[in-house]
Amino acid sequence: MTCNDCFEALSCVLDGELEPELQDAMNDHLESCADCRHLQTRMLALSAEMKGQFFPVVPESEVRKIVQTALTESATVSWDWLRRLLRFPYENWLPRTALRLVSYGTMLLLVLQTLIIRYVAPLYSGLEATSEQGLEGLSSWPAWSPPLEMVQWWALLVFVVGAWTAGAPGLVVDLWGNSRLIKKDVLTLGTGLLLVGPAMFLPLLAELQVGRYLCACCLWAGICALVTYALLLFKTQRSLPKLAVDFAILALFLGVLEASARRALELDGPATLGNLIELSAGHFSFAGIVSGLALAGGAVILTILGLASFARSYRSRGGAAVGVVALALAAICAAKTPLWSVEQNVLIQKDTTQVAYVLGSARSNPWVLSRESYPGLAAGDDTSTPEAARVSLLAAYLRWDEAGFLSLLSSWADRAPGVTWGLVSFIDTLGVRNGTTLTVPTEERRKLVSHLLQKLKWRRLNYVVLSEPGAIIDGTLIGLDGSPAANVPLRLFKISDDGSIEDVLVRLSEEQQWARELLTQNIPSPAETFPRRLSVVTDSSGSFRFSRLPAGRYFVAILMEQELNLTLNSSIPGSIDLKEGKRTELGRIRLSVGTEGRDISLAPDRWRSEGKVSFSTNSEIDSAKLEPRATLTGFVDTQTFAGGRARVKFVSQGAGTVEARFFSKEGDLNERFQTELSETGFDELEVDTGEQDGYLQLVVSAKDRQLNLNYVKIEVLSRG
Repeated sequence: MTCNDCFEALSCVLDGELEPELQDAMNDHLESCADCRHLQTRMLALSAEMKGQFFPVVPESEVRKIVQTALTESATVSWDWLRRLLRFPYENWLPRTALRLVSYGTMLLLVLQTLIIRYVAPLYSGLEATSEQGLEGLSSWPAWSPPLEMVQWWALLVFVVGAWTAGAPGLVVDLWGNSRLIKKDVLTLGTGLLLVGPAMFLPLLAELQVGRYLCACCLWAGICALVTYALLLFKTQRSLPKLAVDFAILALFLGVLEASARRALELDGPATLGNLIELSAGHFSFAGIVSGLALAGGAVILTILGLASFARSYRSRGGAAVGVVALALAAICAAKTPLWSVEQNVLIQKDTTQVAYVLGSARSNPWVLSRESYPGLAAGDDTSTPEAARVSLLAAYLRWDEAGFLSLLSSWADRAPGVTWGLVSFIDTLGVRNGTTLTVPTEERRKLVSHLLQKLKWRRLNYVVLSEPGAIIDGTLIGLDGSPAANVPLRLFKISDDGSIEDVLVRLSEEQQWARELLTQNIPSPAETFPRRLSVVTDSSGSFRFSRLPAGRYFVAILMEQELNLTLNSSIPGSIDLKEGKRTELGRIRLSVGTEGRDISLAPDRWRSEGKVSFSTNSEIDSAKLEPRATLTGFVDTQTFAGGRARVKFVSQGAGTVEARFFSKEGDLNERFQTELSETGFDELEVDTGEQDGYLQLVVSAKDRQLNLNYVKIEVLSRG
């Protein structure tokens, strides 16, 4: 028995016309409904009061006047039909469900059509590497995309229909004629409007704005909660303790919504939905992904309808049954959606971090070999799924394993179902694209691309040619012990004409970030993960060669398993300028430790001065001129001094003092070494730090006359 049925039964009790079979149903309802019990009490009290009243006899003239007034009013236009119209879908589950299904379903279809035309279809029609399965159903799909204005206007219609079926107009009518409302009507209105939000804000998903969509849903939920509480507070007979509990629940609910809205705005919509669509495109045909999106959207709409039917099931018979059926169908659609069957979690093991040493000088630190930590990844050669293949390719790329990279790429192409998405991005890293011709530098790469051309239906790529012999870089790498460094990966970074080593370090940092994202399962897209690269591995004699290089500026970097205290020497190439078709011999590149045999720069950005000091950079050797009582202070380098005995040599003119300060790695001043500069101009200062390691700082001070400092060099005599 509903509240309306209970009201009619109470009226029958007062009239003595209640059927016996309805008495038990009414009693059960009164036990569970406080509002109806309160109504029963008021109706019985009013009936008793009415029975005790004395009603005088009305004169016949007054009776005639009353009858005439009634006839006049009955002849006027009645607005009761408008009230019945406003409350009709609210009180009848069949029209209510039909209106919601039509409005919500149409909105869903418009959004899905937009997603498919704007984001899904281009993945299949725009890729150059496709299979026949991937194009299945694409030609028959309508190309019409609803304009944004139409989607927005339909969203407004969804709101109007949702408010109508949730009982908002009927509630306004009740507020016009009554001072009080029933609590369940208020809660029903709030719940119904709350469920309108997810459908009303669907146009945001059409633009892949996931964060803004979730934020809008949270804000809408907060507004609905506040309106519901305001109506409970002012328009229902609810006790103060219950209102206090409602307020506490409301405050907690609003706090959760506020935190959720803030978190939602941080979501990257294109990265979230776009990656899902891209991932699905690599695993399903076009017809499969269209059906998947339709089933997923249907599951969402049916869930909303089911919950809305449950929220108002007491109003009409059949509402609960509709809710059960809708939720069951939603569960079936969700289970049949193929988008969730794609395995996205790939087991990855992290290997030891390597160090990339760039053979050149940095602008901010010109006398230290620039280095950057570089990730090492260990992953299985799994190519069964697109995401697993991408993980394995990235691991091979980060390990500088070109042979493994090419092998995994070929294996993935052999196993990939449907559209081999992203394959063009990988292929472009193997050579240089010019229209329908791909130029590759090695025979292995040419064979791989030819194999892919035979397997796949490749469009707009007709020729794969081997590049003409371009520029060549030769060299030999000598290890720390003086022997040839064999099996050491080297990489050649091409930079812009105005580029510097800082640009290389930025690229190394980006690749390190890619590896971290990979380890947290946030796999980057292939276009940004696999830039074009040039790498070799030294042979048994430490020799290496970069061949078929286009003209430009390059830096050489090596990859080491352990972090070393390396420093520059005269054999380090720095930036390399290559001309087309020329050969550059780098000679022997020897890695050295500590600061042995180094000339210390007298460039102004390497020293901090007190007093008047001028620097000269017009000659081959930088020099510094210290006016009387001026001081120069600077660290030998920013690398750790390995400890032991060292000799600092000076070439100068004038009188002054030199002090070498030894700091620990924690920054504490441990020792001082000092000497006077002689008139001969050639002086030495010996330091002995024992087995400690830290940093050396030089302090040069002029006395009462000018001091010219022309040359500073440090030699390591023994190691700690």
